[in-house]
Amino acid sequence: AIDVARDSADVDAIDADDVARDESHDAELARDANDDTKSDDVIACDRERTVFVGGVAYDATEEQLKDYFSSNHGVVESVKLIYDRHTLVGKGYGFVKFVDASDAKALMELQKVTIDGKAVDVKEATRDEPQGA
Repeated sequence: AIDVARDSADVDAIDADDVARDESHDAELARDANDDTKSDDVIACDRERTVFVGGVAYDATEEQLKDYFSSNHGVVESVKLIYDRHTLVGKGYGFVKFVDASDAKALMELQKVTIDGKAVDVKEATRDEPQGA
């Protein structure tokens, strides 16, 4: 009976450690979420380099868009297409981030480009693109 009680106490101590560790991790995540590490200047710079692309084929891939824009409009840092979370089908729009803001600006001045015979709108990204772009 003594061994069982000691084992039970050990389990309670382990559970308490796990709860404290989880609470500490949750607090750290909350701090990170509230810690705005990007300055307004960095956010503005990212936005200046990012172009909204709309009217993209639903089956287009990020790699296809990166290849197209890199070949025709400047060095692309990243592409982020937006997908329906339930069907995982593309929603027909996304964001292209260029290395150089002047490439993004020149592209936006075109207002439209043709990709695989489809007219695609290219506009200023008015909000921050989703994380990962």
